[in-house]
Amino acid sequence: MSTNPIKIQLSKELDQSLEEFNLKVKEGFLNVIQESLPKMILRLNRRIQRVREVEDDLFNKINYFAPERMKCDYRVSEQGSGEEGKVEQGFEKSKKRKVAEASDENGFVDGSESKGEKKSSDSEGHTFKGSVKGSEYMVNVFDELRKDWDEIISQMDAIKMYINLQMPKIEDGDTFGVSVQEEALGEVVRTQDSAYSLLSTPYSYFSARGEIASKRVRFPGVEDFELALRELDRNTIYKARLQINDMRNMCAVVLDIVRKNINKISKPKSGNQMENYG
Repeated sequence: MSTNPIKIQLSKELDQSLEEFNLKVKEGFLNVIQESLPKMILRLNRRIQRVREVEDDLFNKINYFAPERMKCDYRVSEQGSGEEGKVEQGFEKSKKRKVAEASDENGFVDGSESKGEKKSSDSEGHTFKGSVKGSEYMVNVFDELRKDWDEIISQMDAIKMYINLQMPKIEDGDTFGVSVQEEALGEVVRTQDSAYSLLSTPYSYFSARGEIASKRVRFPGVEDFELALRELDRNTIYKARLQINDMRNMCAVVLDIVRKNINKISKPKSGNQMENYG
């Protein structure tokens, strides 16, 4: 059995196609670092400034202290009536008939007196038909943030791909450049993971709000559920405002690390086979 190392040889056509792919990765990386990411950081910074200065802005902190500005309706409305407001008499009684046991082939149940008779137990239940409006304000907030989440994920993916392709052959010695690459890559991955987590924010919010709203409908006389809805909206708009700051800070850190260490990131070792892409 031969002990010679295996040599991987690609056809000229495949090798050329991979070369073109690597060049596109490099171009995407340079576009993000030199254009997209800096512009996004500056745009988010201007957005933060506007949030602080303009009271009518969606994310202004005043919405936390004065939630009525979000114009959310926490009242229980009767469905189908077209009228809004708290429903005083929204319960309707209904009798539920339950067959105790299945009848035999002759139609008798446990020896009932006559054919077709069935034992039953009547129980009164209460069903409330009503609704609580969703927060259109928060829908608009999430729609605006959604664009930033997507942009960050795409940008971090381009940076991550480039750094991974610049990783040199694993060998002893001269590993400082590789450690720089790993540190930069770790920051990029953390930023991308944070953006992925933000994607679930609307689902978490509306799920929690739906649970509270259902209890508000079921127990319209319990004012605490209305207060709970109000507090949920207040806390969510407060966190949404902070998300803009967090996104700007994360992007700024990634850009700073890459710019300061671009030499080691693109050429961790003097013998790097992909040094012409740095």
